[in-house]
Amino acid sequence: MGYSEILRDTFKSLFSKMTITIWAICSMGAVLAGPFGTYSSMSLSARLFYWPAVVTTSIFLGYLGHAIARMILKEEKESIYGQLLGAGFGALLVTSDVWVLTKLFAPFGSTLPSYSTLMGYVGFVFFAVLVSRFGMRGVLQSASIDRSTIDAQEFVAAQLSEAPNDIPQPPRLVRRLPAKFEGQILRLTADNHFVEVVSECGSTSLRMRLRDAVSEMDGVEGSLVHRSHWVAHEGIQSVEKVRGKLVIRLSNGDEVPVSRSYRASLEAANLPNFPGGASEQSEGFGQ
Repeated sequence: MGYSEILRDTFKSLFSKMTITIWAICSMGAVLAGPFGTYSSMSLSARLFYWPAVVTTSIFLGYLGHAIARMILKEEKESIYGQLLGAGFGALLVTSDVWVLTKLFAPFGSTLPSYSTLMGYVGFVFFAVLVSRFGMRGVLQSASIDRSTIDAQEFVAAQLSEAPNDIPQPPRLVRRLPAKFEGQILRLTADNHFVEVVSECGSTSLRMRLRDAVSEMDGVEGSLVHRSHWVAHEGIQSVEKVRGKLVIRLSNGDEVPVSRSYRASLEAANLPNFPGGASEQSEGFGQ
């Protein structure tokens, strides 16, 4: 994955509803509460400009820090080490940013915190966010799986019992998915101890190994295209060459890299849904 792809992948959630909500809550909360002494040292009008500027640039620079870490580690998906390194870069960038903004907005003659003091504040915030992220992710995913597994199994069993024998049955992996998960499964992606399951309508994560998830996709034609990615053949829209490397574009717009060691199995699959038919598929893989 090139630098531009890493930047796009890292920043793809920058304008998500969650990020915008966090920005609004943090900005207004900081303006009203005036943390770190800004309530007494700055007027309300100054805080109305200072804190939204700090929150906005901090979010952007935090994303940039994680992108730099992924570039250095050459990671397609951010690992625990990547998140720690990204938090370090983010803290350094945000500290420099806050130090400059504080100098611009602080009243003339006021005593300003040192750079090391600001680094301590910012580093603590990044550390707290990182710990919360690790903790909440595991708790929410485990709780979601536990609550939905029984209902999902009962729902699938009822559907299977009523379905005619000539109708294709869903793969066993569906029994693990939340009841509200919809759409045809397009890809499976390994993410540390989890597998991201992506359909035409959304995605969810399951705590399991990729090879076990692939084995439960029985009845669905698909291929491993990378040690971390499996794709369903019906979901493949095209295969493109990006900077000399093959990339599969799925029907939902996702791009999945093709590892060199997995090209042969894809060529042998004789996939019918590539533009131009089977002959052009072989030509495209051979380039």
